[in-house]
Amino acid sequence: MVNIVIKPHPISGKPRAQETDFEGIPKVVRVLPTSDAVRKFIKHGVTKVGFLAEGSAEWPFDQFTRNRIRDGDVTIEQATEHGARALPRSRHSESSKT
Repeated sequence: MVNIVIKPHPISGKPRAQETDFEGIPKVVRVLPTSDAVRKFIKHGVTKVGFLAEGSAEWPFDQFTRNRIRDGDVTIEQATEHGARALPRSRHSESSKT
């Protein structure tokens, strides 16, 4: 079963439907920049969502985001006790456990 969530479009602000995985894992993550230069100059390649003066930004968990994480430009913001946001898990790591 696929879950559908209504979220505002990052550029226009209009409501749009967004899917989550079959397992309920969100296809977006909150990322934090590792430096002020990253905060100032890097925006998501597809959605053009950048960072505000402080805090994190919500980006799709796509290849662009994974590359920025791998390069060390951004890190995934960890979910707090009160936050219900789940972080994406690698399907490969789950299948190798069996």
